[in-house]
Amino acid sequence: MQPRISKITIGLLAIAVIVCLLPLSAVSQEHWDKWKQLTEEGKGLDEKGDFHGAIYWYRKAVTEGRSPGAKPNYLPEALALLTRAEVMANEVLQAEPNFNELLTIMTTQKKTQKLDPDAELWCADLADTYFVHQEPALRELCLKHTASLRNVIYGGSRKETRDAYSALSHLYYASGKFDDSINILSQVVSFEERKNRPNKDFLAETLNELGLSYLGAHKYREAQETAKKVIAIAEQSPGPLGERIPNFYNFLGSAYFAQGKIAEGEQSYDKAIEIVQHKYTGTYRDKFLACTYLALGEDLQKAHQLQKAEKAFSASVSCSEKNNPVNSTAWRVYPDAVDALYLLYRDSGQSAKAAAANKRSSFIRQHMKLVI
Repeated sequence: MQPRISKITIGLLAIAVIVCLLPLSAVSQEHWDKWKQLTEEGKGLDEKGDFHGAIYWYRKAVTEGRSPGAKPNYLPEALALLTRAEVMANEVLQAEPNFNELLTIMTTQKKTQKLDPDAELWCADLADTYFVHQEPALRELCLKHTASLRNVIYGGSRKETRDAYSALSHLYYASGKFDDSINILSQVVSFEERKNRPNKDFLAETLNELGLSYLGAHKYREAQETAKKVIAIAEQSPGPLGERIPNFYNFLGSAYFAQGKIAEGEQSYDKAIEIVQHKYTGTYRDKFLACTYLALGEDLQKAHQLQKAEKAFSASVSCSEKNNPVNSTAWRVYPDAVDALYLLYRDSGQSAKAAAANKRSSFIRQHMKLVI
């Protein structure tokens, strides 16, 4: 027979458990009270803009969060508050150790699904603080931290994360770091393509940016294939994306020309011109055609197709002049097209035509100043 435990014995055991837990409960409450007081002191100064004062209290809260008996959410929340105050106080580099510790804790807790909602909220606020920090020397670092935090909090496919990656890729592109831009944009494309219902417009826009980065990195074959993907998506889109198909054909033309594929490049530009001529009228059509002919002429000139380049530049000037005089002279592509003709004539030894184009360019630019 199994030995039977009496109700009295069960009662005594229950009392013993409660008595043992009472000190632990008291300790936990003591930690909570102290940690709460420290963070509230910091938040009070934070709200008044006294970030250095807030840092003092948040550091104490971090220390309390590391003590035995503290709950798992104390430390990440205190670190998020501290790091945010340091960034607001323009102590971004001094905040690095705290940020790295926070990101490690966040990543671990997210994987084990133990991340506290309040801590997550403060980390999201920290990500936003990094995102708006505009100091040029630290902009790249801040955007990287924004992307890292948002990726942990939201995942890679959420708009908040995509915005951070997009801003970072634009920064890389503007500073000529095309390979870094390619790396970031490739991740964004991968995140979007893995979704059950990818946002086609966003995917096409990101692919277009990726293609431009490939072009900047002299990876022309990749730029060509990316442009084709963008066109394939845009051709299935009835909205604003579909309206930009001619722009995407222009980009494809540039990618072909960069590889020395002159015939294919001309065909792509011609496709853009054909679409615009049949689909649009008026000022928009003339302006788009002027820009396209100018880009085509520049690519033809680089390819030493000077007669075709002259024809394209002349077409650009002609399209510019179809607008009324004020609009055409106040629009930068007009003098740029005339300048392109001047340089072509000058470099090919056609002095009379070069002098006429130069005189015309000077008149246009002088008139632009008067209009503006």
